[in-house]
Amino acid sequence: MRIMLIDGNSIANRAFYALPPLTNKKGVYTNAIVGFMNILMRFLEGDKPDHLVIAFDLKAPTFRHEEFKDYKAQRKGMPEELRSQMPLIKELVTKMNIPILELAGYEADDIIGTIAKRYEALKYDVVIVSGDKDLLQVATDKINVKIPKTKKGATEVESYFQKDVVEALGVTPLEYIDVKALMGDASDNIPGVPGVGEKTAFKLISEYKSLEGLYQNIDQVSGNKIKQSLIENEELAQKCRFLATIKLDVPIELDEEKSRLQSFYNEEVLKLLTELEMRSLIEKLKRNFGEDVELKDLKLYVDTKTEQSGISEVIEVEKIEEFKKLLLQIQDTFYFKLFLGEEIESLAFVSEGKIYFLKIASMLNDSEIAIDPFMDALKEIFENEKITKVSYNIKEDIKPFLAKEIDIVSYFDLVLAYYIAYYDSKEYDIQSIAGVILGREIDIKSMFLPANKKNRNEMHLNDLDKEKQRLFLVNAMSTLLDSYEPIKQKLEVNNQQMLFYEIENPLIKVLAKMEQNGVRIDVEELKRYASTLSARLKELEKEIHAYAGYAFNINSPSQLASVLFDKLMLKAGKKTKTGYSTNIEVLEKLVGEHPIIELLIEYRQLQKIKSTYADGMMEYVSSDYKIHTTYNQMIASTGRLTSTDPNLQNIPIRVELGRKIRKAFIPESEEYVFIDADYSQIELRILAHLAFDQMLIKAYNENEDIHRLTASQILNKPYAEVTNAERGEAKAVNFGIIYGISAYGLGKDINISRKKAEEYIDSYFAKYKTVKEYLEALIDFANENGYSKTLYGRRRSVDELKSSNFMQREFGKRVAMNSPIQGTAADIMKIAMIKLENRLKNDKINAKILLQVHDELLIQAKREELDKIKQIVKYELENAVKLSVPLTVNLSSGENWYETK
Repeated sequence: MRIMLIDGNSIANRAFYALPPLTNKKGVYTNAIVGFMNILMRFLEGDKPDHLVIAFDLKAPTFRHEEFKDYKAQRKGMPEELRSQMPLIKELVTKMNIPILELAGYEADDIIGTIAKRYEALKYDVVIVSGDKDLLQVATDKINVKIPKTKKGATEVESYFQKDVVEALGVTPLEYIDVKALMGDASDNIPGVPGVGEKTAFKLISEYKSLEGLYQNIDQVSGNKIKQSLIENEELAQKCRFLATIKLDVPIELDEEKSRLQSFYNEEVLKLLTELEMRSLIEKLKRNFGEDVELKDLKLYVDTKTEQSGISEVIEVEKIEEFKKLLLQIQDTFYFKLFLGEEIESLAFVSEGKIYFLKIASMLNDSEIAIDPFMDALKEIFENEKITKVSYNIKEDIKPFLAKEIDIVSYFDLVLAYYIAYYDSKEYDIQSIAGVILGREIDIKSMFLPANKKNRNEMHLNDLDKEKQRLFLVNAMSTLLDSYEPIKQKLEVNNQQMLFYEIENPLIKVLAKMEQNGVRIDVEELKRYASTLSARLKELEKEIHAYAGYAFNINSPSQLASVLFDKLMLKAGKKTKTGYSTNIEVLEKLVGEHPIIELLIEYRQLQKIKSTYADGMMEYVSSDYKIHTTYNQMIASTGRLTSTDPNLQNIPIRVELGRKIRKAFIPESEEYVFIDADYSQIELRILAHLAFDQMLIKAYNENEDIHRLTASQILNKPYAEVTNAERGEAKAVNFGIIYGISAYGLGKDINISRKKAEEYIDSYFAKYKTVKEYLEALIDFANENGYSKTLYGRRRSVDELKSSNFMQREFGKRVAMNSPIQGTAADIMKIAMIKLENRLKNDKINAKILLQVHDELLIQAKREELDKIKQIVKYELENAVKLSVPLTVNLSSGENWYETK
């Protein structure tokens, strides 16, 4: 048997702050109710308890206030928007037949702790759900404490039995109480011992196991200040422990029969949820906990006050039949936008000059029910190739419909088209389009709350109150309607139809599928990897301290500068306002001067890898044990895809210990293996093609070693006599030429003098005159036109060439030379992704594209079809486009990403 205990106030508070302000038509705030019920439903569906209880705090003082009058004194009062929802939460819980426990003088934590221990003794499995880590102290082998965390609109869960607490914190649940006694708890105004922070508190209790053990060995504590503070504040430490300890003997009773899970779905619940306008929650309760109840049709909400684009009428449609009639009127263009929110997904669209707003959450969220009449009607529109679907940031629109097996075709992403056609714009969003294309000054962004929302592409309609929702719909939809034709025409004027219609726009659906697929993460391997990094960092710390002669904070620039430049007397570099710099450039210049330098560089590298990847990526592992990164088409000016949340493009590969993080990336089951496909020297091959250099073209067509050939040419040595070291230097020259490398930069890269590097570059251009002429022509073109251009028409503004600053002009030259090459490589990779995805789909091949990293694709393939799928991947990538030189792809496979390289 299993009982679930919910910390009501904690979950309501977390829900309130996780969601934007939501209200019903009467202005009643509902975001805390929505979030509370979503979290409750998730845990009920996931843990399937037999008994359920929710505990709440009362406003009355507790026994802790009697002991310490300032307990929680610093806390601000509950916001009125949340306070007004608490009675509604309790009313809803009561109508759902869930027992509520609360008792004056005690907190919900004490009630939960008491009931948890009582039912553990009765051999129950106990699940505690709270947003507060205080309850970790009651975790045991039978009591599981779960803490929901909301990130990016999704709820993830931290789960703790006793062993998990020890693994995560380094102390047992009971020892955790003494940790809090020492370090205090600002949220509860528990002061702790002055001078003892979190790190010190964990260290002391980990070593001495309890307050008693600590004070029995107080003489062994290092650090005179901390020791003195502990001695002087022993009584305070005991008082803090009293405040931090959850009581396990609260005089409260629970009727076991009443806590037994009953039907949540009844007329009273339906009535209250209808008043609160929580239709999707009604649907969820009905599906999981009740019988069918007839609901009214969903409504279409139409804007009432708009004068732009002739959109001025108000229409409210209540019947599905009327909705279908509206869609049947659509002939060739359908302007729409799907607004995503925590609770509601809403579809806005334009028909005959009117804006309609349809709430369709229950249909998109429920993958178990069949396509209903609304979705049937939308399916007919979305899958009709003759109707162009115009929207913006359409990748987010596509994904929910893909999950419902609705394949949106003939779509047009307005913002993406604007990004391509208006390449010199500074921002790419609906507001910018309205200003640049239509001359309208609309302030969409400032409508949204909170104002510090990082990614404006993630703005949700539910962030707005009702009036702002209406104004936003008018602005967004009328901008779609009025700017579509001008942007289409601009693409034609720029000769960018192929770039948009055949590369960027179709790539959206490929990326949507990749993001939905995600990539499986071996969490235990990721933890082992983090532990390996931690161990190596500790070793490095000891070695660095040994060379320094004393312990110091390696992460403190001032302390490190003192060690390097005062103690070890190394040559200091540039001086900043706070002292001599110790950044990576300074350290690299000191390589070979002292053994400590190489250790410091390794320490910096591994520390970044640990914080950014080993630890940082764990936050992005979702409930399906996958990472679902987001691919961006409109960030890199070269056209390369970028990856965010998390950034999988920058996973380290140059440091061997860094590469090992790839072991944590695994196929979704043992039925599959990974294939890694990597273009070989694609940018050099593109340079050979674009420059039409006959020597390079001949070399690539005859499969010569291009770096050995270059070394032979610039050193005037026979091809067969070129050494590996000379080949390595030539490789740096080859790739450096693409990026407009200077003699100084080349010399630094391969550790030769600037003069010799200059001779290398001059010799290269003397042998490859066609390349030199081509690169100079690129600069001339950019000077004349103000932009550079790829083989497929992608443009990049090169304003730096007009700068009065010499360094800026030199940078502009490098951009002018590199952008056409790197941008063409990016375009070819995108073409290859589209062709490969279409081949896999059309031939019904059991394989998925999971990741794209620069010139590399990671593909999951059915194990027994591995050889066949490898052949398909190789063919599609190597034949993505036809150049005067062959494209070559290196293929490898393995049980994880690391094994493929």
